[in-house]
Amino acid sequence: MNSLKTTLTVLGAIFAALLIPALWIVVHQMGSQRQTGIGAIAGGVSEFLLSPVFWVLALVFFFFFLRMSKVASEAVRILFFWIPTVAASFIGLLIVGGYTYLFLHFRPH
Repeated sequence: MNSLKTTLTVLGAIFAALLIPALWIVVHQMGSQRQTGIGAIAGGVSEFLLSPVFWVLALVFFFFFLRMSKVASEAVRILFFWIPTVAASFIGLLIVGGYTYLFLHFRPH
């Protein structure tokens, strides 16, 4: 069970640090973008992955999720650990899987 919690903590922290600010950036820059399609989204995501803000947020989420995984209260643990980490991991892996499918399906032969 500890390895599952650790894996969910790491995945949840990385995807939460990527998804939460990325949604704000996408909504904020939607009107001013000159690029369209997947190239614009991939460029913004890769730029954000290299920024120090992403890594600071990932560490903050990691330590928050790690602390919440060890709380004695089951209701608090479910609300602040299980739901956010499973949701962020699921959505993040779904997006990565979708991009992988699109890349493999529509690549030039």
